[in-house]
Parts: sequence; structure tokens; C-alpha cells
Amino acid sequence: FPSHDIVTTDGKLVGFGQLCERFNCHHLARLLIVPSARGQGYAAVLIKQLIAAGLRENKHKAISLYVFADNKRALNCYQKLIKETKEANRHEHH
Repeated sequence: FPSHDIVTTDGKLVGFGQLCERFNCHHLARLLIVPSARGQGYAAVLIKQLIAAGLRENKHKAISLYVFADNKRALNCYQKLIKETKEANRHEHH
């Protein structure tokens, strides 16, 4: 599967992830942000890029993601993105 890289303005690779098909969904896979770059918003940028790529391919497929329950940092990031997306969608429909 093709990788999507996150690179800083000075060319440093700080993260990557992949988009694959799983159970007829766009599945976000192998997401990684290097430890020194965590907490700076790179994960959100990466996830948004992957979702946008999936929607460009087929906007009618759901997005899926698996995360270990003990990965609190990742869970917090994903939950924040879900909340932001729901709020943005609610404002678009009013």
C-alpha cells in the first residue's frame, strides 16, 4: 500500500501512514509519528490526509481504524478528531 509521509518544513520525516481496503472500508493503517514529534499536531494532519485520499478514491466508503485500548495518546487524538468532525458537520447543516 502506498505510504503517506509527514515531513516538516525543513525536510525531516516525522510520520507516515497507509490507506488500504479492509472489509470494504478505507482503512487507516500503520500510523506512526516519531516520538520526538508527538503532541505537535502531526497525527491529525496525517489522518486528515489519509481520509481525504480515501474520499477522493470513493466517497461512499466508510473509514476504519484499529487501535489498542491501552494506546491512550492515539485514542485521545482520534476522539478529538471525531468530535471536531461532528461539530464541523453540524455547523455545515445549520
